Amino acid sequence: MNTRPHIFTLEEANQLLPELDSRLALLAHKKEAYARRHDELLMAELLSQAEKDNGVADQEQNIDDGFRALESALEDFERDLTLFHELGCVLRDIENGCIDFPGKVDGKMVYFCWRRGEQTISHYRSLQDETLRRLPVNKL
Repeated sequence: MNTRPHIFTLEEANQLLPELDSRLALLAHKKEAYARRHDELLMAELLSQAEKDNGVADQEQNIDDGFRALESALEDFERDLTLFHELGCVLRDIENGCIDFPGKVDGKMVYFCWRRGEQTISHYRSLQDETLRRLPVNKL
């Protein structure tokens, strides 16, 4: 297995943007739905425990089924995350839609940076710069 990252040209990275944009939208939706369902199940579990403590009917089986379904959804979410890695890009932030693409500029490794909503990649950052500061591509 090759562990070396794919080194993108700016053109290669830009060609992936339409596909990544739609995948990122779906991933953000799944993450939000997962978090919402997780919170609902936790509240239901607390309510069920309180009802059980007071001799009211138990909903434990429904809650267990819900958590099993949530685990399955999480596995699906993880598969979606793997697709980004397989394409060679680095998903930095789902909510803000930040993706980096390993590349080279003047023989030095950089990350071409893209945020959801941008039409093309217009920034990069140096791997040596720990501030994650984005620099305009037109300064290359």
